[in-house]
Amino acid sequence: MMDFVRQHLLLLLSIAGLVLSFLASVTEASARRPSARFTAVALTLALVVAVVYQISAFNRQTAERQIEQAAQRARDGIIGQINLTVRETSVTVSAIAAQLSATPLGQVATALVTVRTSHAAGFEETLAFAKGSPAMWRHYADWLESLDGSGQAPSLSLTLNANHHYDPGLLLAYLLTGPATRSRLESVIGHPDRWHDFDAESLFASNLEAPAGPVQWVLFYDGALNRLAGFAEATAFTSELMVFLRLGEHSAIEQLLNRSGDDVMAALAQRFPSVGSAVFDTSRPSVLVEKMIARQIPLAVSAAGPLPHIVRLERMIQSATGER
Repeated sequence: MMDFVRQHLLLLLSIAGLVLSFLASVTEASARRPSARFTAVALTLALVVAVVYQISAFNRQTAERQIEQAAQRARDGIIGQINLTVRETSVTVSAIAAQLSATPLGQVATALVTVRTSHAAGFEETLAFAKGSPAMWRHYADWLESLDGSGQAPSLSLTLNANHHYDPGLLLAYLLTGPATRSRLESVIGHPDRWHDFDAESLFASNLEAPAGPVQWVLFYDGALNRLAGFAEATAFTSELMVFLRLGEHSAIEQLLNRSGDDVMAALAQRFPSVGSAVFDTSRPSVLVEKMIARQIPLAVSAAGPLPHIVRLERMIQSATGER
């Protein structure tokens, strides 16, 4: 009981203040006019609305705080393990970089393939999201099923800051698309009024029954700069998106995805803890490992070459030190 009070002190004080204000107002109104039922009813409704607002705002802040804390714990855990590996093997950053000087990127990183980089026939990203074309989604679903798992991670790419329009519900449907969910999503994609409120949670659970979902990464391109500007692990990003939609944040997220300006990626990363902006225009593991260690970055993307690659600092250090 005391733990609950300590953890929710601000919420409880706010509600207590509202209740006391309400009682004082009703008492004053009754003293002036004992028959003032209308006033009492109005004040009661005002109290209910105020309390609901306080609880809703508290729940929203709590959910967002929990998402950020979980993401930070994951990042700290990875960095801690990397630092331990470096200490135990007694190697320096320059020695790690030297060990990777002749290592090809593909040996320590994973290529990220999207439907547009695959030049899949009939798929047009603008039509897929701006108009929510069922035909575009079917091309996308077909493309996912055609991949042979040859060392490339299926990814979903979005182009922000380019006057495109993304609906969060439709985006969620794309993220959940896979062999296990395709038949159930068919009825959703063809009806735009259902994108806002379809049974995403059960689809998400079904999609995670496999060791890894079909879509593994989300790539964010800045249309104004014509470059890859950010990335997110698909499962984490999907989970966060579902939390925001469950909290009634559809309009806010829609505005965020479709805003313009120099701060688009910064605003997205601030709202979604899974979104990273460590994108480097080099394909040399020796350069990447030095940059990532210096900045304490566990994950980054190499944007050089025909395909971007997801780079894990832990994997590069293990390769350089012979650890497995």
